[in-house]
Amino acid sequence: MTQSDVLNLLKKKKKWMSAKEINELLNFNAASTNLLKLFKQGLVYKKQGRMEGKNYKHYLFKIK
Repeated sequence: MTQSDVLNLLKKKKKWMSAKEINELLNFNAASTNLLKLFKQGLVYKKQGRMEGKNYKHYLFKIK
């Protein structure tokens, strides 16, 4: 899977999504790498999310 696959999914969904959700929808495990590259290119927004009952931080991504 490529960055364009991740970008197309974000365009389709138009909502904040985590890398884990994207991995599950596209059936591959490289979404986090592709998302970080897209963020550095300025094509997606990134914000810190929280999961209730969990102590770890994760990021959510959305198309610009």
